[in-house]
Amino acid sequence: MSSTFFVNALLLSVRLLPLMVASPILFFARIPLTIRVLLGLALAAVIASPLSTGPVPRVTVPMLAGELLLGVVMAFAFHAAHAALDLAGKLIDTQVGLNAAGVFDPGTTGMSGMVSELLTLTLAVLFVNLDLHHDLLRVFSALLAAVPPGSVSAGLLDISLTGILTRQFLLAFMLVSPVIVGLWLIDAAFAFLSRSMPQANVYFLALPVKLGMGMLLVMLALPMIVQRMPQLLEQALRFAFVPGASA
Repeated sequence: MSSTFFVNALLLSVRLLPLMVASPILFFARIPLTIRVLLGLALAAVIASPLSTGPVPRVTVPMLAGELLLGVVMAFAFHAAHAALDLAGKLIDTQVGLNAAGVFDPGTTGMSGMVSELLTLTLAVLFVNLDLHHDLLRVFSALLAAVPPGSVSAGLLDISLTGILTRQFLLAFMLVSPVIVGLWLIDAAFAFLSRSMPQANVYFLALPVKLGMGMLLVMLALPMIVQRMPQLLEQALRFAFVPGASA
């Protein structure tokens, strides 16, 4: 095999590893790190095989740093989608009162709420069920055509990470806004009730009501959430191609 293949495989593995190793997709993040690294190296070798012709590029530290930074930018969009949905679910858990029933999340090595876990699991299932992992490989191949290995420059990465966070978090909160608004109205109703009946223990009276109404609102809004949740992943795929689109 030619030296060009090994150099291109090295550059592509550096570009691909941030997306594979630090994947926010829930079940994929629980795969052992060694398996994810080997899978990234194998994909890089497969993608680099058609690029084995031509002169051997000279590998430098700035070239490797540029490839790594491009991979980090691609992975950032998916992390923003996952973090936005996780935060929206935790907000519902806080309003309903399910924080005390949190479960340990090995992906973040912390506690995760039940609604938050439900939303992130749904996102992971949709990612595979809608074949968006195939779309991710297509985006990576298209980005490879727009930005060949070793040609990453600072000008290609001139994108607004704040804009990515803003759009992903705004879209996630729009998905769960019916549940949040409904729970807020229940809080407002119990606030008026506590003013009219100060002798009643409204706090403990509201707990089962908020839990029951919260679960009902989540079940009613879940079809709409599932229908629009792929927009988070589509936004992430669009943002992942931004450096190549600006080339």
